[in-house]
Amino acid sequence: MPGGSFNWSGAGIKEGKNQNPVQATLYLKSEFDKENNIETKDDTGYVGGASTKLGEIRVKADGTITLKDNLRWGEGLEHFLFGMFGGNRVGVPGENDEAGLYIYNFGNGQDLPFFTFIQGLNMSDEDDLGTLKPTIFDNAIINQLKLTLANDGNINIEIGCLNDYPLYNIVPTDPTRVYRPVSFIVSKANVKIGIGDVGADDTELVMTDCIQSLDADFNWNAASKSCYADQFGKNNLARGELGSSVKYVMDLNKNNMRLEEKHATGVAGGTYVNEKPYEQKVVIFISGYLVNGSRTSCRIEIPTISLKPPKRGTSGTEGVNIEVDANTIMELATGQIVDIRIASELAELLISNQTYTLP
Repeated sequence: MPGGSFNWSGAGIKEGKNQNPVQATLYLKSEFDKENNIETKDDTGYVGGASTKLGEIRVKADGTITLKDNLRWGEGLEHFLFGMFGGNRVGVPGENDEAGLYIYNFGNGQDLPFFTFIQGLNMSDEDDLGTLKPTIFDNAIINQLKLTLANDGNINIEIGCLNDYPLYNIVPTDPTRVYRPVSFIVSKANVKIGIGDVGADDTELVMTDCIQSLDADFNWNAASKSCYADQFGKNNLARGELGSSVKYVMDLNKNNMRLEEKHATGVAGGTYVNEKPYEQKVVIFISGYLVNGSRTSCRIEIPTISLKPPKRGTSGTEGVNIEVDANTIMELATGQIVDIRIASELAELLISNQTYTLP
């Protein structure tokens, strides 16, 4: 029996939903979890027996995928941000300090793509049909994206997909998989977080002295709907409204020690709680690795967050923390709730133009 490390996965971006499953252009190092769902209803009848349940009828079949990984430029990061938020497929050549890199902007939420995922297991055992073939997860949409900066220094991205029910035995042979030999792993030293008033530019942000953890969660609240005349297991995947939340914990210091009263009264030194929500802007700056003297980077701007009452620690023997929980607000000028800019080695995203044949 092979161990879990023998699993592998890949992804390809489709030109459109009606295209056959596409071959992978990107092989991933992510944890890959799947959940296959078949919805049934009872077939009932009155036949003079002890029960009216005569059997079950399958009425819907679909699936979900969850991928979790470190932030890896050129190994899925750009493609998954494009799949979640939309943006440019072809990078814009960088200038000055970004010469030799390509710039991508994600966040407009338009023309979001479908994916085909492939997942296999390195297993040499055979039965009468031969070896186990890779499984295909087609017409996947990225429904949820989480960015986690944990206190232990683990910085990762997690995506959740909705997809059609898996397809089996359409991949004739295991594909040749190519991986980048060395990955740059983002550490705490590569991350800075700026907080400021809504509308502030980067120079006006207060760079936090010590953020211990941060979680940003974006979700399209998509639904899977089966339709008459479609192949069973093939579904209409419809995105809903994009919502998100942000949580972070930081050391209490002179820059944030009045956050609780500012949230309540609107100003530092205020007395009475007022009716107006307290809003801020958050920007996450992540620096990457050098490419011929230019450094890859990722800037994630959440232009407006509406804070819930901050929680300041009142017990314990360690340093005092302040915990912030907030919902994001859409920026009217752009129609976006997040604006992401990446400087990458990729000249363009790897759209797949090779498909598998369906029986």
